[in-house]
Amino acid sequence: MMMATTANRILTNLPRIRPLPHHHHCFSTEDRRPVSPDETQTQRARALSLYRRLLRASSTMPTPNRRNYIANKTRKEYRKHMGLSDVEEIEFCLRLADTNLDTVMVQAEHLSRLFNDPEYQNYN
Repeated sequence: MMMATTANRILTNLPRIRPLPHHHHCFSTEDRRPVSPDETQTQRARALSLYRRLLRASSTMPTPNRRNYIANKTRKEYRKHMGLSDVEEIEFCLRLADTNLDTVMVQAEHLSRLFNDPEYQNYN
């Protein structure tokens, strides 16, 4: 009982993956620079790569709840933003997804180490 309570407290206090906010710009659509087909393809490839890496990283989480939360959140955010066309907004979302990937990887490593630590197991 104590382990579940301690684990829940630890998981509750970990930072959550934040949703991608709707990013507004201070200029009109006429002020935006044209997007080259190469740039669009590069961003698309980056987005797909990050998506796959986030889903793979979610599977490294030590608990089913965290694995499911991260995978579902990733799918939801990508679906929500799939229609973006503004280059700067897409770039912002890609940077945020990259940061989220780093966060998931650090959390997975930390939690896996914690759950496998005999000292942690002794708190039961």
